[in-house]
Amino acid sequence: MPSAEILVAMPEKKGSKKHKTYLGLVESGSSGSSVSKELVETPDLPQFTRKRHITTSFHVYQKRPKDKYDFILSRDLLQEIGLDIHYSISQFAWDNIMVDMVPCGYWTQQKIDNTTKAWRQLSKANAAIATEELQLAEIKPAEYKAVSIDDITQKQTHLTPNKRSQLQAMLSILQDLFQGQRGNCNGEPIKLELLPGSKPFYAKPFSIPKAYQQVTCDEIARLELIGLLTKVPAVEWAARTSSSQRRIKPYGLLRTLEA
Repeated sequence: MPSAEILVAMPEKKGSKKHKTYLGLVESGSSGSSVSKELVETPDLPQFTRKRHITTSFHVYQKRPKDKYDFILSRDLLQEIGLDIHYSISQFAWDNIMVDMVPCGYWTQQKIDNTTKAWRQLSKANAAIATEELQLAEIKPAEYKAVSIDDITQKQTHLTPNKRSQLQAMLSILQDLFQGQRGNCNGEPIKLELLPGSKPFYAKPFSIPKAYQQVTCDEIARLELIGLLTKVPAVEWAARTSSSQRRIKPYGLLRTLEA
């Protein structure tokens, strides 16, 4: 049976980059998050990302020897940071990052220490990748607009003038691809054949962080407007779709929808 235990990291001392990991409990039934009296620094949730810090108010309590948890993350904090609990699939969700729940008692002190050590080794051995870790970032609305073939070819300064002219002639043949509009696939209709006895599957939707709700709704409306999506009534079959980010240098963050 999965539990709502979660790891919480905190600097060993004020200003320190070295963190110690503690065991916390996600408790959606209570309204006030609590922290052990001995812990006063800004906490992180390292199972999701080590690049975000939580700044909020906690109730402080005196931890007794028999107490198991150093943190109680309650409804007030869950709503503030947008952390969701999906008991149906045994996962936590925080800004499109999913973390599996574990059985009660899984996080022994040895496992917590070993996990912390592995995180530290990863950060030291691969600092370049660590800086690109998943983090909450702005997802910009998709922009599709016509592109000038002349501008594209003239920017290819590594080509000779003759090669640029040839490139421009070739791209002009395919100029419909540069209009920033939906294209058409003129093929045969696709029909999916189901195996006999197949049962419908309806996946529950992913939660959308508040920061992404408007841009996601706008994109769905745009796709419906240009005919790529069609609104339908209640159906037996459904797959999940989520908003995500793609980093395409040097153009920044482009938002896409992925099923």
